Amino acid sequence: MHRRADIQGLRALAVLAVVAFHAGLGLPGGFTGVDCFFVISGFVITNMLRREWQAHGRISFGAFYLRRFKRLAPALSAMVAFTLLASALALSPLGPQEDVGKTALGALLFVANWVIAATTGGYFDRPAGANPLLHTWSLSVEEQFYFLFPALLALGWRHRRAGLVVATVTVLSFGGALLSLGGFYNPLTRAWEFGVGALVALAAPSVRRTSFATIASLAGIEMLLLSVIVLNEGTPFPSAWTLLPVGATALLLFGGTNTANPVTRLLSTTPFVRVGDWSYSIYLWHWPLIVLSVALWPSTPHVRLYAALVSFVPALLSFHFVEQPLRTMRIQPARRLALLAAAVLAFPLLVGSALASRPGTLPLAHHGEIGENGFYAAVARYPTCEPADLRAHALRFGSTVRCAQSKPGSKIDVAVIGDSHAEQLFVGLAQDLPEANVMYDIVDDAPTLHNADFARIVRDVAARSSIHTVILNAFWWRRDITRASQLEPVLRALHGKQVFLTDDVPWFTFDASECKYRKSVLQPATCSGPVPGGRPIRPAGAHVVPTWRAFCTQTTCSMLKHGKLLYRDWNHLNVDGSRVVVGQMLRDPLFARATAGLRRPLR
Repeated sequence: MHRRADIQGLRALAVLAVVAFHAGLGLPGGFTGVDCFFVISGFVITNMLRREWQAHGRISFGAFYLRRFKRLAPALSAMVAFTLLASALALSPLGPQEDVGKTALGALLFVANWVIAATTGGYFDRPAGANPLLHTWSLSVEEQFYFLFPALLALGWRHRRAGLVVATVTVLSFGGALLSLGGFYNPLTRAWEFGVGALVALAAPSVRRTSFATIASLAGIEMLLLSVIVLNEGTPFPSAWTLLPVGATALLLFGGTNTANPVTRLLSTTPFVRVGDWSYSIYLWHWPLIVLSVALWPSTPHVRLYAALVSFVPALLSFHFVEQPLRTMRIQPARRLALLAAAVLAFPLLVGSALASRPGTLPLAHHGEIGENGFYAAVARYPTCEPADLRAHALRFGSTVRCAQSKPGSKIDVAVIGDSHAEQLFVGLAQDLPEANVMYDIVDDAPTLHNADFARIVRDVAARSSIHTVILNAFWWRRDITRASQLEPVLRALHGKQVFLTDDVPWFTFDASECKYRKSVLQPATCSGPVPGGRPIRPAGAHVVPTWRAFCTQTTCSMLKHGKLLYRDWNHLNVDGSRVVVGQMLRDPLFARATAGLRRPLR
């Protein structure tokens, strides 16, 4: 039996560091646990192949790759299958599901590192962090290294130059890492980490019991702790900094060779060894559950930690019922091997292919027009505004002139001026004031006389004796209108008119599409948010009509009313929303008196 208990304990430290990093437990360098695994893997595999070479004078490559398949593929396949099915329910089909499908295929074919680099980018990039199969990159890198490594070792042993061969590969790969050639996922700049473990294994037979082992182990454990505390997402990786976790692991492996010391005895205790035995399954299952839980419960405090803890349940089930039974299964005929491979890989390959290739559609949550086209199609049904001077300076959306009136003719009863938040009132006013000729004209700026186009609009409205009611509105928060004095010149210019302002509709931190559609089958649509900050201005000479109450309680605002979506983006109303806000305005006593005889009965 060639099992070293302290190596299992070292695996435990590595996997717990990775889980703690992903769970947000304040270990900024916990991701370096993967580097520890690379060194351990190089050490263990080299020892295994060396024993085979010494016993038989050759290496059975078929037996080696069969062992690797049985060791990795069944548990990986089970996790991938679960993740694919869960992603189909929990993640958006517009991008994330497709990325998961592609990564699943890459993981099962051991090219996930290349797929991830091409689809969701760098390891610390936000898109990659939302990929529940991101962690499979390291398994692919490991297997890619072992496609050639056994042959190189066999060649080295045949010519009694194994150490030189491994050292050459290690130095060349480390040089590539120092020159930043290839990036985070590249096996060519990661090979040196396996090579360091292999060199320790090759040197192990000449190591005797020595007091230096204790010093090496103590230095190794200190360097390992330093790695997880000092390194972080901003550290270039792989680079010279990678020497810290790699060197730490090498020292711990060396320190436990042919001797015992306080560190190796600690790592050999039952709790460490047990977690080390489970480390592969823990590594497989913790990340998918964290990503899927964050997607389903993004606002839940400590959700990453809870998911990491829960992941131990499927990890232990996988270890006992998938990983161990298939790992120890004796397979002789080629037919049995083919059947095993088909059974292990077929289902996740099929599901992964389906998710990677199917066109995504979001499930509908609420009916309502989003985007600009529907609203401006409604505006285009009304005549453009008169006179021609206003039309000439008016804003446009495609061919639609953003200056209109509800009836033809030069006699205007109600004028709506300001910016796009004034514009969104027009359709509702035109429909609910059928006896009035309502005109609107706007600018894409703060509605003050500093803007020459808005000053032109104000002069036109002031000059029309038929206009008795003026509605001045804007996205006050966005336009930075915070003082009544900023609007006083406009109100003075409109002297003699009854001017109304609204406190404006609430704005949201998400788009209306997130309310219209569910992000996934299991995720509800996002339609509500906290009441935005800011208070309505109250200039003298104008009455403020409250409209927020159509959308908000004291603490929450919603894009919905009676199950219908009222917004077309994150701060603009659609046609239904325009009618709702005008209905709210008509409930204001002063505004109701000003428009008496012009409106429909209140809804």
